[in-house]
Order: sequence, then structure tokens, then C-alpha cells
Amino acid sequence: MKKKNNNTSRFQSKQIKINGGLNEDYKKVISFFIVLVIIIGAVFLLYYFNGQYVTKDLKEKETTTTTVKFDKSVIVADDIFKQGNGEYMVLLYDKSSNVENVLYNGLVGSYDNEKIDLYTVDLSSALNKKYYNKDGKENTTPAKAQDLVITKTTLITIKKGKVTSYITEKDKIVEKLS
Repeated sequence: MKKKNNNTSRFQSKQIKINGGLNEDYKKVISFFIVLVIIIGAVFLLYYFNGQYVTKDLKEKETTTTTVKFDKSVIVADDIFKQGNGEYMVLLYDKSSNVENVLYNGLVGSYDNEKIDLYTVDLSSALNKKYYNKDGKENTTPAKAQDLVITKTTLITIKKGKVTSYITEKDKIVEKLS
């Protein structure tokens, strides 16, 4: 029996030398892990390139911050009589109309009277629609915002909470704001 054990141990050592120390199952496990590492690497590269070149999420080269500027000269019609006790003017016009928008934006932009503030009201805004009635009867002396009925572009001058001037003619509005 001793002979059989010696032959078996010699056979095993020769077989290990021929296979390079690896049997078939061990080779399959190693090849499985190699394929798994290659697939994980390919998925990572796809994720990286997608983030880098397609969506540009991974590296943001430059962060930009924008400051929000609130334009205090644009008000809603409800606040016309709430702008203080001094004298100020309120220009009510439809900003959705291209012709009026260009004309009146230019006038508002070039207005530079330091004594009298100028506020604008956009009549096309949903907040101001209830005061804008093209077919209605205009109230030229409103005492409060609820009394206001605007039928076309209007420039109202208010002093100490009372209407002192109510202009609806385009030429007079342009003259007053120039």
C-alpha cells in the first residue's frame, strides 16, 4: 500500500506542474472575476464620460451666481395709493402691447426727475386685470384703488394720497415724462 500512496502523490505533483498549479474550477473562478472587473470598469467609464461630457455634472468649471434685483418702480394697481405721502406719478399701461411697451419703457427709462418718483403698473398682468376695462367708464378721480377703472394708458399724479392729475392722451403723457 505504500507504493500506491507514493504514486498518487507523484501523479498529483506532476499534474500540478503541468497545469501551472491551477485546476479547471480555479481557472473558471479567476476568469469570472476578471470579466466582472472589466464590466464594472466599463460601467464606471460610461458613467464618468456621461457626467463629464454629456450632462457636465461631475466637474463644474465655473460657478455663477446671479443677484436678484427687485424693481421697486413696478407696482400692482392695488398699491397705487400706498406709495407714501409725497408727490409721485403712476403710469398704467399694457406691457403686452409691443407699440406701447417700446414707447413707455423708453420714457420710463429716460425719466430723471428726482423730486417726483415714477411708478409703473402693467395692465396685462393678472393682478391688475380687474382695474382694466377697455369698454368701461373711466373714473378720473379715484379716492382709493378699488375706485380705479382704467380704459387705456393713463398717467396719474398723486399727492398726499389724492389724485392731482389724470392724463390719458398719449401726447400729454409723453410731454409730461420727457
